[in-house]
Amino acid sequence: MTNTPQPPAGWYPDPAGSDGERFWDGVAWSQATRDKPAPPPMDPTAYGAPPQGHPQQGYPQQGGYQGPQRGYQQPMPHQQGMPNQQQGAYGHGQGPVPGVRVGAFGWRLLAFLIDAILISVIGGVLAAALGLMERMVGAFGTYLRDFVIWGENPVGDPPDIPADLYAANSQLTMLLIIVFIVYRVLMLGTVSATLGQMAAGLRVVKLGEGPDARLGWGAAVVRGTAGAFVYVLWYLTLVSGVCLLVNRNRQSLQDLVARTYVLKIR
Repeated sequence: MTNTPQPPAGWYPDPAGSDGERFWDGVAWSQATRDKPAPPPMDPTAYGAPPQGHPQQGYPQQGGYQGPQRGYQQPMPHQQGMPNQQQGAYGHGQGPVPGVRVGAFGWRLLAFLIDAILISVIGGVLAAALGLMERMVGAFGTYLRDFVIWGENPVGDPPDIPADLYAANSQLTMLLIIVFIVYRVLMLGTVSATLGQMAAGLRVVKLGEGPDARLGWGAAVVRGTAGAFVYVLWYLTLVSGVCLLVNRNRQSLQDLVARTYVLKIR
């Protein structure tokens, strides 16, 4: 098999057979697609216009070369420079703009830890002010004392966990979720990043936009609310981490819900 030069990254007719175009990143086909740009109206008097009675040539047909990877064919070199092609012109919700850096898992994890520590401190202060910490410590102390007494003379069933401990823990969880929602929505809506993301050099934008774009309040509310539940509820945290690892655009669970992604801007 001879080595065929790889064409540059860009938009090419979708080898999957749709009527649109798919982005070739220079190595493999991405999941980003868009509608085929409509050709501008042709002026019959313009230079190079096809003569009457001859159909205008459209997109070149793909050759029969099958790339080394399975699935989609690679774009052939003769597909470069197609008329009306707009390099990097993504629509919202399509995929990352070519040339931008998507935030890697390590930077996302660092931002998560910074935000988690910050919210834990704020939530702890509020919980102490509302008496939740005192209730939890008192209920847990009572349960621990009863359990020790039962352990010295294990007759009957062990003591049940106090209902007040369950109630205080549920109230603390809701408090942390509310604090997270307020914090994340305000930060994302104003500067498109949380304090942890700013420290890690990250910025949240809508899918398909560049690093200079503003997220907007609508997407900030959706992503901030979803992210609060993801950060507080451990099982959603695991699901979000798996999504971030396996997703091509490094989108977490809250990114998928809000149709956003995180860019590395420095």
